[in-house]
Amino acid sequence: FLRGSVNLICSFFRPSNFFPESREEFCMDLDATNKTIYLFSGNSCNINTHLLWKFNLLNNTWTNIESDYTPEPRRGHTGVLYKNKYYIFGGKFLNSTILAKLDIFDLSTNTWLTNNYNYFLFKLRRNHIACLIGNQMLIHGGVDEDGEILDDSYLLNLGSNLIWSKASIMPILIPPKLAYHSCCLVITSDILYNQKFSIYRIPNSFIAKKLNSKIKEMGMYVFGGRNKTICNDMWLLKIGKKYLDWMEIATLGKPPCPRYLFSMNFYEQENFIIIHGGKTKSLKSEQILNDTYLLDLMRFQWIKVLHGSFDQIVKPRCSHAGIIYNKRLIIFGGVNEQGFSGSNFFLIKLNTELNEDIFFKNKNAGNKRLLLTMKTYRENKETNNGENKFNKNGKDRKSVV
Repeated sequence: FLRGSVNLICSFFRPSNFFPESREEFCMDLDATNKTIYLFSGNSCNINTHLLWKFNLLNNTWTNIESDYTPEPRRGHTGVLYKNKYYIFGGKFLNSTILAKLDIFDLSTNTWLTNNYNYFLFKLRRNHIACLIGNQMLIHGGVDEDGEILDDSYLLNLGSNLIWSKASIMPILIPPKLAYHSCCLVITSDILYNQKFSIYRIPNSFIAKKLNSKIKEMGMYVFGGRNKTICNDMWLLKIGKKYLDWMEIATLGKPPCPRYLFSMNFYEQENFIIIHGGKTKSLKSEQILNDTYLLDLMRFQWIKVLHGSFDQIVKPRCSHAGIIYNKRLIIFGGVNEQGFSGSNFFLIKLNTELNEDIFFKNKNAGNKRLLLTMKTYRENKETNNGENKFNKNGKDRKSVV
């Protein structure tokens, strides 16, 4: 293992046109095919907004999508994109009523559809997690109508009939009841986009590749959240077999402090999970965080990103959302101790070999930039024409992508 440090460039960006107001407890998802970010509802200035926005990653502009019908405003909901439709589930309305329906936005026609599901099948919920796995939307945990925190998992088949079913999970070991937690699917893109892949089946042709992957374990990773206490455990729901099963990940290094209402994303190219911000409890008061951690998925090693002298620039935030596009973590929204975090994008560049910021073509003169330093042990296996990727001083060489 090689000891070294890596610089990550951060910046703030505000589009030149009009933009959505900052908010919390909203959903934001990436349509990678059409290079578009979708953002729906959430709580803004104590008013739940019902508007759907999209951000074009090619011309860097926000657009408010108008429709004859718009669903109720909400917060604490989740969304997944599948085959040109945006599926919005759960959340609570202005009067704290938890919504008992599934709203679907058709991206091709810009129209909303509503599916009233069989709410007797499971408890309604808010502040749960949702993850798209194959053609299934998996939901887990959350808070029900009585304020109780849940530990169950259900699947919605998005392939054809929109039928809910209880996830087939071995009951040997399960996470505690959780809400306000976060998750991400960790799987190689060639498996993810294979038509034969499903939550219960990984095609045979990929079994050997899965074993030789740099990812130690594939599946849905779940971190943090709260019940009676605030948590910092990492759980994995193992997929690709008839009965799914949970396992608690034993990690190396100092983990992030217990937290909830944070962002969590998988970056396949560098093989890590990145966690940013959130809320924790310090002594008797709650504290909003500005820290960033990586989890190396080969060694399950936690890596802390050190802000150094820029600690005051990287503002604390929780209840935000993040997506990864063009080798950057893009964060929007959230709140801090002073109020809402503003409508700027906060960007963390995830590839150290990039020497210039090419994410946005249209630059604003007022954009701020800073460096984050990441100290860690990195596995010295990557080579370029037989040479180590890092030089003797631990600096990253220009790599061939």
